[in-house]
Amino acid sequence: MVVTSLSGGDCDLVSASATAVGRFWLVEQRPSFDASIRVQGRAMMSTMSQNRFPGPNLTNNPRMVASQMHAASHSVPPQDNHELPYHQPAPNNRMLLSLECGIPSEVTWALSRLLMFTATDRFHLTQWPTLPAALCHWPEWLLTQEEKMDEDSLNFCPSPDFATNRRFALDSILVLKNMSMTEEGGNVLARSERVRTLVMRILETCQRPTDSTLELLLGGIDLFRTTIAKWPTPPTPAQITLLIELVGRSHDRAVLISGWLGLHTLLDTFTQTMHVKPTSPALNAAIRVLPIHFDRDLISAALEYILAHVSHPALAKAFLHHPEMPQVLRLLASQLLYDQQRVIDHVKLTLGVPPKTAIAQNNAIGLLELTQEELDSISTLPEPDRVTKWMKRVFEISPHAEITQVDFWGLYKTAFAQYGPDSMLPATDLIKLVGTVFPSATPMVVPGVGGKPSKFVIKGLERKRAAAEGRTKCHWGKWGCPTPPFDSAASLFIHLKEHIAHYPTTTCTWGSCTHHSGTQKDFIAHLRTHLPLQLPVVRHPGQVDDVIIPAHSHADVGVPTARPVPPPPQLFMVYPKPREDPPPTSFAALLIMRILYRTSFVQAEVVLKTDGDHFGFPGIEQPLTGETGEGAEGVETEDFGLDMLEGQWRGQAAFKAIGGMLAIVQIHDPVIATWVDEMLDTIRALPLSEKFI
Repeated sequence: MVVTSLSGGDCDLVSASATAVGRFWLVEQRPSFDASIRVQGRAMMSTMSQNRFPGPNLTNNPRMVASQMHAASHSVPPQDNHELPYHQPAPNNRMLLSLECGIPSEVTWALSRLLMFTATDRFHLTQWPTLPAALCHWPEWLLTQEEKMDEDSLNFCPSPDFATNRRFALDSILVLKNMSMTEEGGNVLARSERVRTLVMRILETCQRPTDSTLELLLGGIDLFRTTIAKWPTPPTPAQITLLIELVGRSHDRAVLISGWLGLHTLLDTFTQTMHVKPTSPALNAAIRVLPIHFDRDLISAALEYILAHVSHPALAKAFLHHPEMPQVLRLLASQLLYDQQRVIDHVKLTLGVPPKTAIAQNNAIGLLELTQEELDSISTLPEPDRVTKWMKRVFEISPHAEITQVDFWGLYKTAFAQYGPDSMLPATDLIKLVGTVFPSATPMVVPGVGGKPSKFVIKGLERKRAAAEGRTKCHWGKWGCPTPPFDSAASLFIHLKEHIAHYPTTTCTWGSCTHHSGTQKDFIAHLRTHLPLQLPVVRHPGQVDDVIIPAHSHADVGVPTARPVPPPPQLFMVYPKPREDPPPTSFAALLIMRILYRTSFVQAEVVLKTDGDHFGFPGIEQPLTGETGEGAEGVETEDFGLDMLEGQWRGQAAFKAIGGMLAIVQIHDPVIATWVDEMLDTIRALPLSEKFI
């Protein structure tokens, strides 16, 4: 910019201000465009620059420049993912131009917007035909650099430019992966020869991934997995071998999962069994992880690949000769039992007629009820003396007992409402007074169980029992004892010993009894015969009053000697029952076992024709002879140099060994359960061959 009307210092200020404003607009305020142009009054850039990022209007006045910088610093940038003008497909679209210009700041901005844009449902790859080719540039550059540079240079001392370009390559792979997640995007990427070449080149270059290439490899495998089903032509045998060997030697969980799923899709899409060896490294790697039952993602991917592998008749026959085949069958059965634990309920079934219960004895002593005369005498006292005396007369401490607060208030209201409601205490004051009269009694709230409401109780308090009239009355001295009836037989016996202590004698004066005892010990034993022995004994609060009797018995259980013989203990049978279908890993394991079972006991050609329409069975109807590829001969079991009869014997012996595990497998679906029953019936009818003992 040329300024002729300012001094040297002012020119330097204007130049510095213009540079600062330009940098601010280029880096910090890129998204502000049309509105800013209208405010400033004129454009300062070319037509392409206006379409990409308009800048501020600079003047010759330093103060005006400073004011423009201040106003620009307070402008609010647009929010991410809301820049609709940049989402319009056009040859001069800013994201495409920024991606292809090579300027790091512009490429960074374009990739960040594409990552957000491709993750939404508003993106349609068919409207951006040149975008896949533009995204392939940076991964291709990174692969070229990986081939030239050694690992130490890449990991420990990469140049700033290399680190920036490597980030561009990884972001480009991630954008391509986002595109491939939709049906439309997958079709477009699968038809792009440059994308297919990039994927196979990643698999070839990253055969032994390092820290710098692992993320690129994962992106390439994911891109292969999501697009391989739509490729117009299958990969070459050498390209398939690249992925098989890569998965076989890898110990990275993400590589294994994505690689197995990609191979599973490949084998299901292109039936090229001649390119897969019976003992491929990927198959051995899948077998190695079968004991890890708890890792569902890893196990699911491994089982899916093994299922796709054995779904081909020739490979299924060859798998019977695999040295790990018996262990694989045992691990598959273990997977069924492991998944079964999550969907099994234990049902309890009662055998026979359940017994019934009856009350063992009637309580001869009821709850204490105050007479009207007693209530009248208590009612003359003022509160709280009246209620205190009433509590002491009616209730007693019992550590294991409880009474609801509603019942407690009801008893108080019944006793004293007849003397006027104004003289009664409020319910809250009455409950608070319980702790004063009975310190060990505690008003509390018992939480409800099983959806029942909470219960307000008084813990440690119960009503007294009334004395049985005439049964606990002392008749000593020819019915002359004036003592009132006692609460229990024990209290009555203590009272009798007090009579003897005051007037020692060995002649009984109880009522009309005239018994004479020779010794004091015999006399005490005689006194026990006058006690009311039929009174119920004091029992623990947790002891029940019921006895168990046979279901059809009608005898009087109140008399212990007349009770029927107790029935034997009730018998129960507990058996497992599945409440729902097992997870997908169980179905994959069961399908693998079914294929190997039918291969061991039935010709594979018959299996395909018979089970081709069965639900869930992956029957692949293809000829076992003839051409299956580009000039390739069909593969039969004999081509692998294996004996078919030997493989069937090995398979039958392996299934015989897991018969006990299959016997406890429970499947909710009745159709799938018949598969297990069919295998069990065949295994039980199979004689044990001495060859495999």
